[in-house]
Amino acid sequence: MNNPLVFSSWLFVLPPILLENIQPYLITLLLVLNTLFSCLFWYDSVPNTVYHIIDGVLGKLSMTVTVMYMLCFKSNCTKIEKCMFLLCFFNSLVLFYFSDYYSSMAWLSNYHIMYHLLFHISICMGICVVYV
Repeated sequence: MNNPLVFSSWLFVLPPILLENIQPYLITLLLVLNTLFSCLFWYDSVPNTVYHIIDGVLGKLSMTVTVMYMLCFKSNCTKIEKCMFLLCFFNSLVLFYFSDYYSSMAWLSNYHIMYHLLFHISICMGICVVYV
């Protein structure tokens, strides 16, 4: 239970809670489910388990829906907000790539955990832009 990724998974729901805003509802629901399955997976982080698969599917679905929402549907979004969101999104992709790279070399290595932790933080920053 010393895995910091269990705790950093809670960052996903922090923006809607702190900003007291649960709209858009679909994204909030996905974030709650993502948090739940991410915590369940990282608590006993065995790769390719049911929790790992569900966590991965929900993560990809959440990112896809959130990007589509920010780029196509959020009407009160400034260009600066969109740029900040896209910066966080692309940063997240790079961090996830390195997390995946190091996890394939050694599961739960320091680099794997560090890059995945930074990935969670970058996702949280992007989520903050969605909820402002």
